[in-house]
Amino acid sequence: MILYFIHGIIVIALFFGIFITCKKKDWGLFGAFSFFQIGFLLGFAIPFLFQKIVPNNFSYLVLFPYLYSFQYLLYLIAILILINIALKKKDQ
Repeated sequence: MILYFIHGIIVIALFFGIFITCKKKDWGLFGAFSFFQIGFLLGFAIPFLFQKIVPNNFSYLVLFPYLYSFQYLLYLIAILILINIALKKKDQ
């Protein structure tokens, strides 16, 4: 339960990050925040989706690893965007 609370705080903080970067028109950080946000929301939704679906039909369990893989792919894209931004600022 505590992990969901922390997860919720991170999601709210990412909403503020997306809003602030959109106002500043910093599109690189906006993209990174957006990918992190989508990943966190997907991570928030996966257990609830499978809590409703799986008891009725166990064939959906095959999708479980793919959804988590997609979530971590979103995190990887966001981290690569942040690395790209850091390298660009270092060159300036």
